Amino acid sequence: MIVERADEIIDNLDTITISVIENDPEVDEQFELVKKFLEIKGERKPLVIYRCLGDVDMERWEKLNGIIATRILHNPLGSFKYKKPPTVPEIGICLEILNHMAISRLGKVSICVRFDPRGLGVIGDVNSEPLVDIWNGSQRKEWLHYHIQGRRDRVPLCSYCDFWGVPTGL
Repeated sequence: MIVERADEIIDNLDTITISVIENDPEVDEQFELVKKFLEIKGERKPLVIYRCLGDVDMERWEKLNGIIATRILHNPLGSFKYKKPPTVPEIGICLEILNHMAISRLGKVSICVRFDPRGLGVIGDVNSEPLVDIWNGSQRKEWLHYHIQGRRDRVPLCSYCDFWGVPTGL
Protein backbone atom coordinates (compact mmCIF):
# COMPACT_ATOMS: atom_id res chain seq x y z
CA MET A 1 0.00 0.00 0.00
CA ILE A 2 3.04 2.29 0.14
CA VAL A 3 2.57 3.57 -3.41
CA GLU A 4 -1.21 3.63 -3.22
CA ARG A 5 -1.07 5.69 0.00
CA ALA A 6 1.99 7.78 -0.89
CA ASP A 7 0.06 11.07 -0.66
CA GLU A 8 -0.91 10.24 2.94
CA ILE A 9 2.67 9.32 3.89
CA ILE A 10 4.81 11.90 2.12
CA ASP A 11 5.40 15.05 4.21
CA ASN A 12 3.23 13.65 7.03
CA LEU A 13 5.73 11.28 8.69
CA ASP A 14 9.28 11.97 9.83
CA THR A 15 10.44 8.39 9.20
CA ILE A 16 9.08 5.18 7.76
CA THR A 17 10.67 1.79 8.27
CA ILE A 18 10.41 -0.95 5.69
CA SER A 19 11.07 -4.47 7.03
CA VAL A 20 13.11 -6.63 4.66
CA ILE A 21 13.00 -10.22 5.89
CA GLU A 22 15.35 -13.02 4.91
CA ASN A 23 13.93 -15.52 2.43
CA ASP A 24 10.79 -13.43 1.84
CA PRO A 25 9.23 -14.68 -1.43
CA GLU A 26 7.80 -11.18 -2.05
CA VAL A 27 11.11 -9.31 -1.75
CA ASP A 28 11.38 -8.50 -5.46
CA GLU A 29 7.87 -7.05 -5.56
CA GLN A 30 8.58 -5.16 -2.33
CA PHE A 31 11.79 -3.68 -3.76
CA GLU A 32 10.01 -2.43 -6.89
CA LEU A 33 7.22 -0.82 -4.82
CA VAL A 34 9.77 0.93 -2.60
CA LYS A 35 11.64 2.23 -5.66
CA LYS A 36 8.39 3.62 -7.07
CA PHE A 37 7.54 5.22 -3.72
CA LEU A 38 10.98 6.88 -3.58
CA GLU A 39 10.46 8.28 -7.08
CA ILE A 40 7.16 9.84 -6.00
CA LYS A 41 8.61 11.10 -2.70
CA GLY A 42 11.76 12.67 -4.11
CA GLU A 43 13.63 14.64 -1.44
CA ARG A 44 10.60 15.18 0.79
CA LYS A 45 9.87 13.51 4.15
CA PRO A 46 9.84 10.84 5.43
CA LEU A 47 13.32 9.45 5.86
CA VAL A 48 13.21 5.79 4.81
CA ILE A 49 14.86 3.12 6.94
CA TYR A 50 15.33 -0.42 5.64
CA ARG A 51 15.23 -2.83 8.57
CA CYS A 52 17.04 -5.90 7.26
CA LEU A 53 16.09 -8.87 9.42
CA GLY A 54 18.39 -11.86 9.29
CA ASP A 55 20.51 -12.81 6.30
CA VAL A 56 19.31 -10.30 3.68
CA ASP A 57 21.08 -9.44 0.43
CA MET A 58 21.52 -5.76 1.30
CA GLU A 59 23.43 -4.75 -1.83
CA ARG A 60 20.39 -3.54 -3.76
CA TRP A 61 18.83 -1.84 -0.71
CA GLU A 62 22.08 0.07 -0.14
CA LYS A 63 21.64 1.65 -3.59
CA LEU A 64 18.36 3.26 -2.52
CA ASN A 65 18.08 6.55 -0.66
CA GLY A 66 17.71 5.79 3.05
CA ILE A 67 19.33 4.11 6.02
CA ILE A 68 20.07 0.40 6.46
CA ALA A 69 19.37 -0.98 9.94
CA THR A 70 20.42 -4.60 10.44
CA ARG A 71 18.62 -6.74 12.99
CA ILE A 72 18.79 -10.26 14.28
CA LEU A 73 15.88 -12.31 13.02
CA HIS A 74 13.79 -13.20 16.04
CA ASN A 75 12.28 -16.57 16.82
CA PRO A 76 9.80 -17.39 14.01
CA LEU A 77 7.12 -18.10 16.62
CA GLY A 78 7.48 -14.73 18.34
CA SER A 79 9.68 -12.41 20.36
CA PHE A 80 10.91 -14.73 23.08
CA LYS A 81 13.77 -17.13 23.87
CA TYR A 82 16.45 -14.71 22.65
CA LYS A 83 20.06 -15.90 22.78
CA LYS A 84 20.91 -13.00 25.07
CA PRO A 85 18.43 -11.12 27.27
CA PRO A 86 16.76 -8.14 25.58
CA THR A 87 17.59 -4.69 26.95
CA VAL A 88 14.89 -3.21 29.19
CA PRO A 89 14.71 0.61 28.94
CA GLU A 90 15.13 2.56 32.18
CA ILE A 91 11.60 3.94 31.89
CA GLY A 92 10.24 0.40 32.21
CA ILE A 93 7.92 0.77 29.24
CA CYS A 94 8.36 -0.96 25.91
CA LEU A 95 9.54 1.64 23.42
CA GLU A 96 7.47 0.03 20.65
CA ILE A 97 4.11 0.95 22.18
CA LEU A 98 5.35 4.49 22.84
CA ASN A 99 6.47 5.47 19.38
CA HIS A 100 6.34 2.69 16.81
CA MET A 101 3.43 1.43 14.87
CA ALA A 102 3.33 -1.22 12.24
CA ILE A 103 1.07 -1.18 9.23
CA SER A 104 0.81 -4.48 7.38
CA ARG A 105 0.74 -4.57 3.62
CA LEU A 106 -3.04 -5.10 3.94
CA GLY A 107 -3.54 -2.02 6.14
CA LYS A 108 -3.79 -3.54 9.64
CA VAL A 109 -2.25 -1.23 12.26
CA SER A 110 -0.46 -2.78 15.24
CA ILE A 111 1.11 -1.37 18.39
CA CYS A 112 4.51 -2.72 17.42
CA VAL A 113 6.42 -4.60 14.77
CA ARG A 114 6.75 -7.91 16.57
CA PHE A 115 5.57 -11.14 15.00
CA ASP A 116 1.82 -11.34 15.61
CA PRO A 117 0.14 -14.08 13.52
CA ARG A 118 -3.05 -13.98 15.62
CA GLY A 119 -3.45 -10.20 15.34
CA LEU A 120 -3.36 -9.67 19.12
CA GLY A 121 -1.66 -6.28 18.74
CA VAL A 122 -3.93 -4.94 16.00
CA ILE A 123 -5.59 -1.66 16.95
CA GLY A 124 -7.19 -0.69 13.66
CA ASP A 125 -7.27 -0.73 9.88
CA VAL A 126 -6.21 2.18 7.67
CA ASN A 127 -8.69 1.04 5.05
CA SER A 128 -11.57 2.13 7.27
CA GLU A 129 -10.17 4.57 9.86
CA PRO A 130 -7.83 7.59 9.81
CA LEU A 131 -4.37 6.66 11.09
CA VAL A 132 -4.36 9.43 13.69
CA ASP A 133 -7.62 8.11 15.18
CA ILE A 134 -6.23 4.58 15.35
CA TRP A 135 -2.98 5.64 17.05
CA ASN A 136 -4.74 7.89 19.55
CA GLY A 137 -7.63 5.49 20.07
CA SER A 138 -8.90 3.93 23.26
CA GLN A 139 -7.35 0.48 22.72
CA ARG A 140 -3.77 1.77 22.48
CA LYS A 141 -4.36 4.17 25.39
CA GLU A 142 -5.58 1.29 27.57
CA TRP A 143 -2.61 -0.89 26.67
CA LEU A 144 -0.17 1.99 27.17
CA HIS A 145 -1.68 2.56 30.63
CA TYR A 146 -0.96 -1.09 31.51
CA HIS A 147 2.66 -0.63 30.40
CA ILE A 148 3.01 2.48 32.58
CA GLN A 149 1.70 0.46 35.53
CA GLY A 150 4.29 -2.25 34.87
CA ARG A 151 1.53 -4.65 33.82
CA ARG A 152 2.36 -5.50 30.24
CA ASP A 153 1.09 -8.97 31.12
CA ARG A 154 -2.42 -7.50 30.69
CA VAL A 155 -1.79 -6.66 27.02
CA PRO A 156 -2.51 -9.76 24.91
CA LEU A 157 0.45 -9.43 22.52
CA CYS A 158 2.90 -8.13 25.14
CA SER A 159 2.03 -10.83 27.68
CA TYR A 160 4.19 -13.41 25.92
CA CYS A 161 6.83 -11.09 24.44
CA ASP A 162 10.33 -10.58 25.86
CA PHE A 163 11.21 -7.63 23.60
CA TRP A 164 11.23 -4.08 25.08
CA GLY A 165 11.71 -2.02 21.93
CA VAL A 166 15.49 -1.74 22.16
CA PRO A 167 16.80 -3.42 19.01
CA THR A 168 20.05 -5.30 18.66
CA GLY A 169 22.01 -5.42 15.44
CA LEU A 170 23.79 -8.30 13.79
